[in-house]
Amino acid sequence: MGSIDQAIVEALLAQHIFLLRFAAGEREAVLRILTTMEEELLDRLTFKGRELSEATRADVAALLKECQTVIGDYYDHVTSSSLDGLSGLGQVEAKATAGAIEAAFAAQITPALPTEGYFRALVKNTLIEGAPAADWWRGQNQALQSKFSNAVRQGLAASETNAKIIQRVRRDVMPMARNHAASLVQTSVATVAGEARMETYRRNDDVINGFRQVSTLDSHTTLVCTAYSGKEWDNERQPVGHSLPFVSPKGSAAGCPRHFNCRSLIAPRTKTFKELGLDVPEFRASTKAASGGPVASKLTFDEFLTRKGPAFSDELLGKGRAELWRKGTISLSQLLDQSGRPLTLAELRARYE
Repeated sequence: MGSIDQAIVEALLAQHIFLLRFAAGEREAVLRILTTMEEELLDRLTFKGRELSEATRADVAALLKECQTVIGDYYDHVTSSSLDGLSGLGQVEAKATAGAIEAAFAAQITPALPTEGYFRALVKNTLIEGAPAADWWRGQNQALQSKFSNAVRQGLAASETNAKIIQRVRRDVMPMARNHAASLVQTSVATVAGEARMETYRRNDDVINGFRQVSTLDSHTTLVCTAYSGKEWDNERQPVGHSLPFVSPKGSAAGCPRHFNCRSLIAPRTKTFKELGLDVPEFRASTKAASGGPVASKLTFDEFLTRKGPAFSDELLGKGRAELWRKGTISLSQLLDQSGRPLTLAELRARYE
């Protein structure tokens, strides 16, 4: 990998950590809403001190209908919160990507940014496995209503007390709802960021002649992203030296994410200074994507952090967690879990103003 491309990849990897922190903050906001919803649902299951097993069918049906309404109202709130959080993300990611390209070229070029109209439509038009995020939230809402009602009915069929039914809902229903919500938040952030990144590449195709996937390689990496790691495509998104399509069956139109909770990203392959007509000494020795061969080397996340040194990883990932990773106490996937270090959109934007 040449110096320019490597500089861009390193900047994108650092930005990727900030995206994980932003996703952590969005995830916390959604989970707080779901926690409040759970408390209200479980309070209704106390049935004002009466045992549900003694209630009439009509009373149970009315209670379940009330609970379904509660779930629907809270998921409307969740959907609004999630989409609002994503609305400004594309602009921040595009600016970060353009900044990475400009810095790598030592300010010899001024990268173009997507239009305001593109950013306004981005969240609405971005699809996750073929459907907008709002549809995924609607599906989770309906699934929870069904699972909640089924859990209550199963408890009643087993003549369980209210306390047992509440325990059943806590144990069998709500954890899955939280996990699915957290996964959707993470994937929505990655998808919007990936689309904004690719649109920035598209608007700067005068300096870009291909793309490469950079995957986080650890025990949590899927077989799909392991296979795609380091693969390259030309500007027409045709494979270079392999047969894997740029867009995988369940992947984003931007290449990454390729699946739910995907941590991979697409980086650009840039033209040489000579190809750009710039009178600057070349300092890159690598095989370029457009020439049909692989790059000379592939940068992994581990190598990136190790090469940048302890001070960099401490600042980027948090000193305590970074130290544990260097000692081998925690894995790379644990290191990249930024749940305890949320970042707001305003804080993320401030890094690139």
